[in-house]
Amino acid sequence: MEKLKILHLVPNLAIGGAERICVDICESLFKNKVHVEIIIFDKKMELSLKDVKITFFNLLKNFSLRNHNTEEFKRFLQYVKSFNPNVVHTHLYSAELIWKLTKLKVPTVFHLHDNIKVFSPFRESFFRKSSYTMFYEKLWYKRLKRIQPTHFLTISRDTSCFIKKTLNIKRNEETLLPNAINWDKFYAPLENKSLSSIELITVGSLNANKDQKFLIEVVRQLKDFTKKSINLNIVGDGPLRGELEAYANQLGLRSQVNFVGKVGNPEDYLKKANIYVHSAISEAFGLVLVEAMASGLPVYSTDGGGNRDLIENDFNGRIYTKRDPKKMARDISELFDNKLKYSELAKNAQDLSRGYKLEIYTKKLIELYIYLIK
Repeated sequence: MEKLKILHLVPNLAIGGAERICVDICESLFKNKVHVEIIIFDKKMELSLKDVKITFFNLLKNFSLRNHNTEEFKRFLQYVKSFNPNVVHTHLYSAELIWKLTKLKVPTVFHLHDNIKVFSPFRESFFRKSSYTMFYEKLWYKRLKRIQPTHFLTISRDTSCFIKKTLNIKRNEETLLPNAINWDKFYAPLENKSLSSIELITVGSLNANKDQKFLIEVVRQLKDFTKKSINLNIVGDGPLRGELEAYANQLGLRSQVNFVGKVGNPEDYLKKANIYVHSAISEAFGLVLVEAMASGLPVYSTDGGGNRDLIENDFNGRIYTKRDPKKMARDISELFDNKLKYSELAKNAQDLSRGYKLEIYTKKLIELYIYLIK
């Protein structure tokens, strides 16, 4: 068989979960002798690749479904035709939307990194314009999907159920393949973990859905349950940073809650922690949870939907269906008073993470590409 030619489309290469998995996949495909390229539609470049070509087309700025056929779009279309990919692999809805407008009949993998709001059932207020915009956009997408063969790559049972329910897709139109990590990059020896202090960490965008305010409250509650030193590193940035900093100061936790900001090396911070905490209201999968487990961290998380696939109570952490910071704080305190239980959870977490190695994932992905071509 000739060398596979795969084209990945992603809005940009900012530091984010979807963008990082796109970069990791492409680097791994290159190592597996696949001819792979990336096209981005926004100049934001916080991630880099050594061996994979990246091409930019300025299509996101002032993008319109009705008036999309610009000179820049024509250049993009011509580039795709000249590359002549066997499969196009899209990441995030805006990249998929632009690709659908080409109407090129190339086998397509649409990588569902989250449960896309546009595909949700029509339940919004009757008078809200955005509700009708999303409703008609969904109908438009369904029509184009019939023209362009699309295979949905879901990352959890939650996203799998969501897309089957909202788009009524057939079984052979979807593959459940959880995201993977560069395991060696995040691995940390278990014997290096000290329990003399409670070193919490969370990684993610500072927004309403991630709800880091919940974790700041966990720190406040922890002070009532333990005399150990408590520190929380919040890695990431976002629109609510100022509000969260003010809340931590208001509770007198300025010295215990550290806002690290956006970093390109989250693995260094994970390796210095001894427990991972997560507070997302909705989570399609939770790649950072796997990264934390590879670093040997038990994971204590609220139930976001997709992360149910990763956490089993008292096996590798705890998952909370009720958003109760006091309960999470009490459980964390008890864990740090039980070294044997901590060691068991940490080992189980790291063992589970081995099943999400990028090498295993890439082999399955290439098999999917070949299946779609045939």
